[in-house]
Amino acid sequence: MKKAALRLLLAVGFSFVGSAVFGATVDISSWAGLNAYWTSASTGDVLNIDNDIAFGADLGTTYGWSDLTIDGNGNILNGNSQKGFVLNNDKHITFQAISFNNFLAVSGGIVNGEGGALKVAPISSAVFSGNINFIYNTALNKGGAIMSSYSAVNFSNALVNFTSNTAQSNSYGN
Repeated sequence: MKKAALRLLLAVGFSFVGSAVFGATVDISSWAGLNAYWTSASTGDVLNIDNDIAFGADLGTTYGWSDLTIDGNGNILNGNSQKGFVLNNDKHITFQAISFNNFLAVSGGIVNGEGGALKVAPISSAVFSGNINFIYNTALNKGGAIMSSYSAVNFSNALVNFTSNTAQSNSYGN
């Protein structure tokens, strides 16, 4: 009887741990879909970008997830002069095989004109793998492509291209 209870406890424990680590895989084919899942994803989710996506507005604020993967599948996210991704409140993200083009960070709020395509706030982190491109991103303050403040940005098995990213004041161009 004790062995059966131990097996059940182990099975439940492994099931719980597995559900905390592995989330859903969601196919994203539009800005509206990306924005909806960006704001409501769960920890461990993987967002697969199915095609190039042009932003229609700034992304919403993230709340629920703490660990997310966006697999670009070689596609382009065209910011259309909108604010890029902002990681705050202990968020950790992995970007795979994706291009960030034409994002614009202006003054105000947490962005404060920093990080054209991506701003990584304190105690958050971003990991990039595969072919990653940052092209024509602009910040009115710091970090034309990426701004990281007391946080980690890692390139792991990544081929990274920074082209024509600018920060209009306080240097920190790419």
